[in-house]
Amino acid sequence: IGRPVYEIGDGQWDIPELRRLLEQIVERDSTIEDYRVEHDFERVGRRILRLNAKRIRRPDEKECILLAISDDTERERLRHELEGRMEFSEKLIDSLREALLVLHGDLSVHSANPAFYRIFGGDPRETEGRPIYELGDGQWDTPELRRLLEDILPRRQSFDDYQIEHVFQGFGPRVMLLNGRRLDQLNLILLAISDTMEQLTCEVNRRDREARQNLLIDLNDRLRPLADPVAIQTAASGVLGRHLKATQAAYAEIDEAGEYATVQHDWNDAAAPSNPERHRLESWGEAVIADLKRGRTIVVSDVRNDPRTAALETRRSFESHSVSAFLAAPLVKDDRLVAVVT
Repeated sequence: IGRPVYEIGDGQWDIPELRRLLEQIVERDSTIEDYRVEHDFERVGRRILRLNAKRIRRPDEKECILLAISDDTERERLRHELEGRMEFSEKLIDSLREALLVLHGDLSVHSANPAFYRIFGGDPRETEGRPIYELGDGQWDTPELRRLLEDILPRRQSFDDYQIEHVFQGFGPRVMLLNGRRLDQLNLILLAISDTMEQLTCEVNRRDREARQNLLIDLNDRLRPLADPVAIQTAASGVLGRHLKATQAAYAEIDEAGEYATVQHDWNDAAAPSNPERHRLESWGEAVIADLKRGRTIVVSDVRNDPRTAALETRRSFESHSVSAFLAAPLVKDDRLVAVVT
């Protein structure tokens, strides 16, 4: 007591920022609040101090300065740690493939990850701060979602894998699995949305790729030992027919005049009659022939209802060969239709 503050602790309190506070700022203002000072003390290391100062008069009328010092080092460390965790959490959320909404307790949107905007559209400006039920012009205002957020979640800490089906304008039907978590300390709700339609599409595409690869492997194995063109056509037709689960498959060569398609050998599943013969191309119908000449693969699921084959003569021609549906892939060389795999 009685010593200059700058001499305390062998001069450790001779801090430039403290001098500035006491000798310049307090001279101008009677009260200073939350003045931040960082300093390396010899014994205790680096400290972050929060200073509050006020000029007062003692009962003897002598003027003095009341200086309050709080050590904010630990609080600052925790704040930085929390900010780091929040940044990590935000980056983790952003990296998720499934859509994720972070909601406030009043069910307004705190934030959404990029996957949400990719799957359901919108942007942060028109999403954040709005009630979830107003998103997408009210498309999220569904009875099922209200029941989850307003009935189930308040009574339970979480819910898992609730399936909701909904048709979104502009995005079509969606089958979603919803998982929700309450973060009571932060007054937030995590709502994870898995778009199973997207997953199903990916699975279908994967299976399709595998099936095509298996077809190519099977085709290569069957054709490798063959040299005769007719044998190759017959074997290839069989592989293709079994792959497509068809009743018939054939390779038809088109004559130079473009009038006839000749099938030398075809494949069938024994339930359908064999048709190794010469066919008039016009019996397939003008629309079918025009598409084939353009190099377009044709899929007809029902010859009676498809407009390309619904003409009476065309339909009768297909039905006479027990064909109710077919796929036809053309081979065009030098602008001429030379063959059709069907």
